Amino acid sequence: MPPKCVKYGRSRKMTRMSETGFDYRKNALDVIKYWAAFCVMYLHYTGYARSHVSGAGSVFMSMLRSVVNFFPPVVIFITVSGFLVSASYERTGSRRDFFRKRFLRLFPPLWICTAVNLAVVTFICGIRPDRSVIPWLVTQLVGFANTPAYLKSFATGSVNGALWTVFVLLQLYVLLAFVYPYLKKLNIRGWLVILGTGAAVNILCYAVQLALPEGHAVLRLLERSLFPYAVWFLTGSFLYMKRDTVQVKLLRSPAAAAGIVILMIVMRIFTLPDPGYYAGIITASLCSAASIAAGYLLPPVRIRPDITYEMFLYHWIVLNVIVHFELMDRLHWALCFILYTLVTLAVSFAAWRFDTAVQERLKRSVIKNR
Repeated sequence: MPPKCVKYGRSRKMTRMSETGFDYRKNALDVIKYWAAFCVMYLHYTGYARSHVSGAGSVFMSMLRSVVNFFPPVVIFITVSGFLVSASYERTGSRRDFFRKRFLRLFPPLWICTAVNLAVVTFICGIRPDRSVIPWLVTQLVGFANTPAYLKSFATGSVNGALWTVFVLLQLYVLLAFVYPYLKKLNIRGWLVILGTGAAVNILCYAVQLALPEGHAVLRLLERSLFPYAVWFLTGSFLYMKRDTVQVKLLRSPAAAAGIVILMIVMRIFTLPDPGYYAGIITASLCSAASIAAGYLLPPVRIRPDITYEMFLYHWIVLNVIVHFELMDRLHWALCFILYTLVTLAVSFAAWRFDTAVQERLKRSVIKNR
């Protein structure tokens, strides 16, 4: 079942009008989320495929990687999360209800994915678990990504290399729940101080990364902490909270959005200095603004079902199976690429159906026990 596009109607129940008449719910952020999800998929795939193809396949993989990496997809995910989760917190009105909603959204799908991942590795790939699987399963309960010792040499060398962002988002959600009332009171100048501090922290993390050897314990913890990424999440929160001014006057301007993209292109072409952890702080911050701007410059549309979280969770499992069975060498590069895409989408859709059923049952249970 392919995703459906649902255009927004004019129902007052669905409308959240601001003082300026700006309805933040009329957007195309679902399109941006799907773009980021596909970019993450293909960024990871091309990272392994480039060394297994030649000729036209090599050209295609290099071009695709340049496209999907131009706007750092994880930066987009984090920014859009900051925007939408800020709106969710405002609607919820209770910290307890907010945590419950975030828990139901993040953890049941993560735990189901962990079980599926273990089953695939054990029964499809034929790798028997050892004792190191127990601490791995425990860490998955809280969303802390790592790879058990017996799988260090399996396929890509990571049992699910994308899960570190789940733990980062969890920390950012907790941060937002406690600082939201204070952020809501900030004026533009106050926000600029907050975002400037976040950018400085990101650069400081980059300096630490340069100073320590690869694989250092501090770097592993830093990668999974909120500190390098908070600036982009808070950018999303800022653009939501100041939507009456920044969104209406600046980001909904096609000229401003085009200027952001042109500046990014200039920085990439001329390789201008752009220090930063995970991504250059200037281009990544521009990407943050561009992702929300695009969500309001494009025609408003909802895409249902939203399987982007499941795509994020399951694409690495599919990639590991492909690498384990050496399908990049055995199949034509185009066929393997299509197979990777279709299987990831099919598995993600099936997982979404199951995740939704579990989440609905848990919601009913919570309401019943109140």
